[in-house]
Formats: sequence, structure tokens, C-alpha cells
Amino acid sequence: MKKIVISLLAVALGASALFAQPKEERPANPFWIGVQGGGLLSYNENCFSYKEVGKVGDLFSAQGSVSVGYDVTRRWGVRVNVNYGPKNAAANNSRQSGGGFYPYNFKSISAFLDAFWTLTDEFYKGRFVPRVYAGIGLGHTSDLTDSGHPWQRQFMTDPNNSFGFRFGFLCEYKVSDTFGIFVDFAGEGYTDNFNGLQPTKEEKKNSVDGYPGFPLDLRGVGSFGLALHF
Repeated sequence: MKKIVISLLAVALGASALFAQPKEERPANPFWIGVQGGGLLSYNENCFSYKEVGKVGDLFSAQGSVSVGYDVTRRWGVRVNVNYGPKNAAANNSRQSGGGFYPYNFKSISAFLDAFWTLTDEFYKGRFVPRVYAGIGLGHTSDLTDSGHPWQRQFMTDPNNSFGFRFGFLCEYKVSDTFGIFVDFAGEGYTDNFNGLQPTKEEKKNSVDGYPGFPLDLRGVGSFGLALHF
């Protein structure tokens, strides 16, 4: 209990320090909300099988997000971003079961807390606002379709909860002080059960064909969005 109280006090003191920043260091409209959408590239175990059958394009799908952000100063800020992907792509291991192509899709909801850093203060005072960011979050996946793989029910889990992290770049064009348009590109990594398939330690240790042993499920996300500042 003592540790919890100390942690809460630390968070409260930190928040007080943030909001105590001189007003002239913050934009006139520090709060903002955004909506965005675009493409998603899924890169999980066995993605090689899409290439082998000439269906790399099926690794791409649509996604969309909503965000709430706060610019603590002109140089840095934070946001909470919630993303929905209706058709993430994955596949079961064809090399372990005598060949074949076993693709499947699944839905995802991801929530991230991102910290932004504006590249130059001069840009922020102008119309273009280029930023880099890093974030941590959680991913929830569900509704895995049937791949037809003979071992799917034995080795796959549904639903799944995964820890995630990401790095990205966002550039906004301020149409006015209250409205902007932006592009957002990010690379995301999730713990290995994100796609419902987590190779065992033995499979990774022995380099089972089709399982390179990489400990993360990956996604590339690109979006176009609209932001309202207030």
C-alpha cells in the first residue's frame, strides 16, 4: 500500500510540474483531438508464405484511429491513441505440415500513450509541425478466422492481450490555429501472442523451419488525419 501511495504522489507532483509550465511556452490551443485512417502492414510469423504464393498484397489492410492530445510546451506533448484494425493478416506454418498456404485474419484494438517531440521550435511557430514520437500500449486481438491448418485449434489462442511499443513520425500542417491536417507513420511491435500464434521456446531454440525466433509481432501503420485544437 505504501508503494502505491508513493507512486500516486509522484504522478501527482509530475502532473503539477507539467501544468505549471509558463503559459508562453505552450501553444494558444494546447488540447487537440484527431481522427485518422489509412493502411496497415502485418508482419508476423509465417508471413513468408504470402510471398511464396504471390499474395504479398494480402498483408496490407485498412485501419483507423482516434486520439486525444495535449501540448505541454511548444516542443513536446502527449496523446492517447486508440486504433482499430478489422483485418490483420497472418498465417500458420506451412513448412511444418507438408506445404500448403494457411492464411487467416483477425481483428485488433490497440491503445497507446505516446510522447511527442517537435523537431524544431521554428517549425512549430510556422504552419508545418514535424514531430517524432515513442509510445507504449496494449493490443487486444480476437475473431481469428479459420486458416484450415490441421493444427490451428491445438496451437492458437483467441482472444489475446499483448504489450506493445512503437516509434513514429507525425507532420501536421496548421490550416489555422484550431484546425490541421497531418500524416502519421509508425512501426509497432507486440509480444508474440498478438496474432494468436506463439512459437514455443523449443521451436525457437531448434530453429524450426518457418519460425525464425523473432520475439515480436510487427505492424507498419500509415495514416492521413484531421486535428481540432482548442
